Amino acid sequence: AELRGDIIDGGNLVRLAETEILGPLDARARVMILEAAKRVSLVTAVSPRALVDVAYVVFEAGRLIRRLSELYG
Repeated sequence: AELRGDIIDGGNLVRLAETEILGPLDARARVMILEAAKRVSLVTAVSPRALVDVAYVVFEAGRLIRRLSELYG
């Protein structure tokens, strides 16, 4: 609304779209990534076996990829 009537070139239009449209999605994605990292660090700290660590990291990575894909469409 505050940019109504302004002339915006292509590069600035892309930056504006990234800020306004993707900004909130990026913030939610950061939260998802931090939560996944916390879960992975907790499991790897508690788990006595390296195989369990690796399996959980693969599981959590797949889960995170799926959630990020759903977020960004």
